Amino acid sequence: ESEIAKQNEKTLKSEIVLVRSKLANCETELLQCKNKIRKLMEDIHNEQRVVNSRQQENRQALERSMLAEVENLQTQIQQAKHATEINHLTA
Repeated sequence: ESEIAKQNEKTLKSEIVLVRSKLANCETELLQCKNKIRKLMEDIHNEQRVVNSRQQENRQALERSMLAEVENLQTQIQQAKHATEINHLTA
């Protein structure tokens, strides 16, 4: 009976060692996953900054283009007014 108890104790100790080893492996894997997630979050953040920067550049380019077009139209209007005034004076 004592021999059976000793054998059971050895078995339990072996199982405890195995479970502790598995736990350590799980903790290591969890840490690796956390690091991967952190890296992915950094990548996403960096990519979002690039996208936002491009969007800002595109908005600014569109704004400049629209301002140039407005200035062009204003110039054309002024030229048309001037031409109309000249036509009235010469008529």
